[in-house]
Amino acid sequence: GPNGTMAASLRAWASAVEDDRWAAKLAPRLMVAADVGYPLARRIVRHFSAADVADLIVGDAPYRLLEVPGVGWQTADAIAQRLGVAPDAEERVEAGLGHTLDTAMARRGHSAVPREVLARLAGERRAALEGVGPEAVERGID
Repeated sequence: GPNGTMAASLRAWASAVEDDRWAAKLAPRLMVAADVGYPLARRIVRHFSAADVADLIVGDAPYRLLEVPGVGWQTADAIAQRLGVAPDAEERVEAGLGHTLDTAMARRGHSAVPREVLARLAGERRAALEGVGPEAVERGID
């Protein structure tokens, strides 16, 4: 009946308020750790659970930021590096290769990209892994 609907609405409202509360608490910590503005921090915080954001703040799996709508490689990579990921770190190389592969497949419309093409695309100027040594890229592909 109408009371059930009212109770469901109240629960949804309480849950939204709680979400906002923890988003408001975590966003400033993310802003400091990752050196990002409030709108981006809030979008990130609202996309993930509290535990995931805590992981991000301590630099664990920062490339999961690519899952946030509107966050591209440049933003995720800059944040990851501010959180302490080295330019030739394995997780960065693998994330960069994954991003390059996703982009290449979207552009080409099929799911296979030869190794050497992937390595070249990832290392091109202004690409995900510009300046990363070819050995590190080959290890990442392996």
